[in-house]
Amino acid sequence: MEKTFKTKNSKAVEIVDILDSKGMNLELLFATNVLKLKSLHYGYWDQEQKTDLDDIRNAQIRYTKTLADMIPAGVEKILDVGCCIGDNALVLANRGYQVTAISPDANHGKFFDGYDNKNIIFVRSKLEDFETEDRFDLMLFSESQTYFDPEISFIKAQRLLNPKGYILFSDMFALGSDGESRVDFTEEEYLSTAQRYGFSIVSNTDITEKVLPTIKYTHTIYSSYVDPSINLLVDYIRSRSPIKFKLISLLFGNQLKELSKAKNHFDKRLNPDYFSKEIAYKRLLMRKDN
Repeated sequence: MEKTFKTKNSKAVEIVDILDSKGMNLELLFATNVLKLKSLHYGYWDQEQKTDLDDIRNAQIRYTKTLADMIPAGVEKILDVGCCIGDNALVLANRGYQVTAISPDANHGKFFDGYDNKNIIFVRSKLEDFETEDRFDLMLFSESQTYFDPEISFIKAQRLLNPKGYILFSDMFALGSDGESRVDFTEEEYLSTAQRYGFSIVSNTDITEKVLPTIKYTHTIYSSYVDPSINLLVDYIRSRSPIKFKLISLLFGNQLKELSKAKNHFDKRLNPDYFSKEIAYKRLLMRKDN
C-alpha cells in the first residue's frame, strides 16, 4: 500500500495531533460521563428554542436521523469513516445497512462492544491505513473529514467504492482566511478536489443555522463552568504551593504548552460569533462518476 499521504497545512495537523493525543479522550469522557451524551457530533435543530441537555440529546438524535434519510436507494454497504462512538453506525445498522465503522481511537471501539447488532463491524484504523477486499456503496464522513486532507478521502474512495458509489459528507468548511479555525479547507477547494477525482455533486445543503444552537449551548457550559474551573485550579495550586507549581511547570512544560494550545483552539471553536463568521456547515452527497 502507498504510504505517501500528506496534508497541505502542517499547522492544522499540529492542532489535530494535540487534540487526538491530549484532548479527544477528555472531550469523550466529559461528553459521555459528565453530560451523559450518546453522541459526540452536533445537534440538528428544527427551530430556535431553549437548550438544555435533553434538547441537546434530542437534537443529536435528529442529526443522525436526517443524515440517514439522505442515503440514496440501492445502498447496502456503508463505510463509516471516523465513526467516533458509533451512534450513526448503530442507527444505520438498525435500518438494515451493513456498516463497517473505522476509527484510530481505541476508546471508540469500546462502545461498539455494547452494540447488539450483527450489521456492524468496528475496525481500529486510520482511513489512510485501512485496507479490505470489500467494496462499499457509500462512504460516510460525519464530522471526520476535517481531521485530514480531503485528497486522502478521494484517493481511498476511488479504491473502496463500487462503481457509481457515493460519498455523504456532513461537516464544516472554512469561510474566512484567518488560518486558525479547526477547518483547513473551503468548500470550493473540497469540491475542486472531488471533481479531480471523478465525483459529482448530487445535493448540497447548508445546515449552519440548524447546528448553531449546539455551539451556543456548549459555549455557555464551557465559559460558565469548564474554563473558570480550570483557571481556579491553576490559581489555587499556584497560590498554595508556588514551589510545587514551578516544579510541575518545569517537569510538564511541553504538556502544559499543548494544553494551552488546545484551550485556545476550543476558545475559538466554541465561540458562536466566530463560528457564524468563519464556518459553514454543509451536507453534501456526491456520486462516483464510474
